[in-house]
Amino acid sequence: AYGGAYGRPHPAGDRLARALADEHGLALDGTYGAKGLAAAAALARRAPAGATVLYWVTFDARALVAG
Repeated sequence: AYGGAYGRPHPAGDRLARALADEHGLALDGTYGAKGLAAAAALARRAPAGATVLYWVTFDARALVAG
C-alpha cells in the first residue's frame, strides 16, 4: 500500500482505519498501521475461501501491563 511518497497515508488505509475506529474503538496511525491494514484487506479479498490472513502490528510504544 503505497501512498505516493514515504510516510504518506493511503486513502484505502484511511477509510479502513476510520471504520475500525468507529466499529471497535481501535486507533491506527495513518501512515503505517492503516496502510498495513489496507494491504491485509486486499490480500484477504484475493485469498482462497477459508484462508486465514493475519494482520499483526509489530511496533507499538505502549507498555504491556499484566493485570
